[in-house]
Amino acid sequence: MMKSLRIPLFSTAMSDEVLLSKKAKALLSSYPLPLMPKDILYISQRYGVDLATRCYYEYLLQSRHGEFKQLIDDCIPTDDISKMGQDIKLLIIPGMFYKEHPEVGADGQLVISIARQCGFSAELVETISKGSIVENVAIIKHRIAQEQAAKIWLVSMSKGGSEVRHYLQSCDVPATVKGWLNIAGVNQGSPHAARKLSNISKKLFYVILCKLMNVNYQVLTELHPEHHIWENTTWHKEIDCVH
Repeated sequence: MMKSLRIPLFSTAMSDEVLLSKKAKALLSSYPLPLMPKDILYISQRYGVDLATRCYYEYLLQSRHGEFKQLIDDCIPTDDISKMGQDIKLLIIPGMFYKEHPEVGADGQLVISIARQCGFSAELVETISKGSIVENVAIIKHRIAQEQAAKIWLVSMSKGGSEVRHYLQSCDVPATVKGWLNIAGVNQGSPHAARKLSNISKKLFYVILCKLMNVNYQVLTELHPEHHIWENTTWHKEIDCVH
């Protein structure tokens, strides 16, 4: 059991699509068209499946499919986003197991990388990877209290969404916190937690499992949709929330 938990959940971590596109375009410029299956296979073997897939995608954009994508691109604002981030600090609240399984992407490193390229200051709030919501809210509260930035946006990943919600609804939030971006966040409890706690035998099983995995069992009880954490439905109206 303990050995299987160390197996990566994904073959590779999530990648920066913009950077991948630039690499693919540069690589395609050296290939005669049309791009053949043997070319894709070679690129995959030498540079990895992500770049090979992107090369094929960029190749398709040179066909009539590219005309449709251009219509979508024309709907996107072209303002210089780097100017937006000059006075904003992003604090990333990671998801559960972010230290043990960074390949899932809940460690926020991809978000931090993209944010910094766009001119934002971004840092990870190092919460307890296997900790409870209450434990991590204390860490988040302390970290924000130490922050000197004039404008702070919280960016949560997965279970980090639960922690940010509880922080916003249970703590004295400084006026410098302007917004919350919740990415795939668990912020209303989880039916999976409810099923795992549905009877005595299941509770006992997960008490033992959490002990073996060094996970705080309180996480399961907190994630139950009927836990008191989710009873508070009041929000700071001055804080923008994007889910």
